[in-house]
Amino acid sequence: MASMGFTSWADWLPLLGTGAATAALVFAGLGFVLDVRARRATNLMRLSERHSNLWERLYTDARLAWVLDPEADPARTPVTTEEELFMIFVFLHMSTTYHVIKAGLFEKPDRWR
Repeated sequence: MASMGFTSWADWLPLLGTGAATAALVFAGLGFVLDVRARRATNLMRLSERHSNLWERLYTDARLAWVLDPEADPARTPVTTEEELFMIFVFLHMSTTYHVIKAGLFEKPDRWR
């Protein structure tokens, strides 16, 4: 009686094909995970850059200092176009940040949890 085993190259081909397919799926999954992490990091860097640009504008333009002044009285001193535009940018930035976090494009900072 002949032994039942892998005696020829043809017997090994299905096993090698299965192993190659499994390895391809593992590497594809790993690539996907690494891509997600890279995108989250990129999103965080872009959001941080926009945050920095927004607040840098506040500190470099003296006309916008009124926005953070707790003693400011809009009834006495009307809001200028520059201040209104700056606040629109602040609200848009906050809204974008909220939606990006809600969509899971990057994780909430530790202090927000």
